[in-house]
Amino acid sequence: MKNATKLLYLILFCILFISCSSDPESDPEVVKPPVPEIPKPVPVVDSKITAYSSNYGKTDEEITITGENFSDKIENINLYFDNVKATIISATSTQIKFKLPTTTNVVPVLRLEITNTKITNLVKNAYKGNIAILKANPASSWIVSNSATNNSQVIKIQILDNGAVYYNWETSILLEGGSTISYNYVNRSLDDGKTWENWTETASTRWATNFFATNSDEGWSVYSEGSLYKIPMGGLDRTQLLTSVGSIVHMNADESLKSGSVITSGGNVHSTNDGANFSKVYSSTIGNNGGITGSTFLDNDHIWAYGLKGFTIAGTFGYKPILLYKKGSSDEWKEKVFSDATTDARIRSVQFFKDNSGLMLFSTLNKTSILKSVDGGDNWSEIYSGEAFNRITFNDANNGWAVLGKIIYKTTNGGVSWTVDYTHEEDILNIAARDKTVWAFSKSKILKRYL
Repeated sequence: MKNATKLLYLILFCILFISCSSDPESDPEVVKPPVPEIPKPVPVVDSKITAYSSNYGKTDEEITITGENFSDKIENINLYFDNVKATIISATSTQIKFKLPTTTNVVPVLRLEITNTKITNLVKNAYKGNIAILKANPASSWIVSNSATNNSQVIKIQILDNGAVYYNWETSILLEGGSTISYNYVNRSLDDGKTWENWTETASTRWATNFFATNSDEGWSVYSEGSLYKIPMGGLDRTQLLTSVGSIVHMNADESLKSGSVITSGGNVHSTNDGANFSKVYSSTIGNNGGITGSTFLDNDHIWAYGLKGFTIAGTFGYKPILLYKKGSSDEWKEKVFSDATTDARIRSVQFFKDNSGLMLFSTLNKTSILKSVDGGDNWSEIYSGEAFNRITFNDANNGWAVLGKIIYKTTNGGVSWTVDYTHEEDILNIAARDKTVWAFSKSKILKRYL
């Protein structure tokens, strides 16, 4: 009996032990490591830059970049010019407005960064898709560089609104047997003269305008006798526009190259309104015995060309200076012959200003004068007679420069009096001033002066 009782207790104890040990509340808790959350990739947006409101400007000037798939959050946008950060003013999905910073280079490298965005720049301009930042250079004396390889003439200098400088120059190649052959080219600088590139080849036309350039680096040029060519952005290539009209000595057009005029040495004026088709709008009385030798212009309605007209007086043939001009949109073309001048008189250069006042460098074998007009060229009066200048240029109606051999003269009273400004080691071939910068060229040097 006792043994049966002990066996019963033993069975009950085992059952109780097994029951307690299998209690889920008494089991130790198993801690499982968290499953890491894999971040979803952020999609990269494809963005395009398609245009600038301007291809150039001055420090702090506001410019707008136009394109596709930009961000409207300024904090996600960074714009650099040679690693100098620009200030973003506003941003949308299609436009970013900013202020130009101060940089060392005139043409800094533009870099736009937008968070999670791949950017493609589709802008094609004279600055290889960049934006030029024009300098407000402090006034200086003459700065001379050794960049030129001119031969004997620089026919024309053109300074543009964007600070680009173009000039025509001649070079000669010595052939076997001792003879030489000359070539004429147009060089241009887009970075204030730091670097120069060949823009196009031109025909040789002394005392005439044989190229014209725009702010977009396009233009016109004479390449063969009587033929006008269009020069694309970047230069070098050319497309013929006009041919067989006679020797072209003047050309000008608007920024789009749609509206413009050309003048031949015979005094015939051809105009275009579409940049492709030209029509003769005026025939002068110069004839074959005379010729246009130079010109100046403000726009397509304000053009002054000058040269010589042949005369036979009392059986003796000679020349008289002539001015062929148009001084307003409502004005017709006019001719003014300086009939009181001697037969050795020549118009050397002419420059006009927006108020229809103008200055003329006028010379004979014995005298050189500066004449002034206040009515667009109808009437002229002498304001200076002295040094035998061969070139003059004015930054405005008061401040100008003149060239005589190696000497550059300066006036501050509109040409009434002159003083020596600089003496160079070589003869100055040509000089031009615009927007407080003066450029001059000699055979092997390029000179500039900030005003």
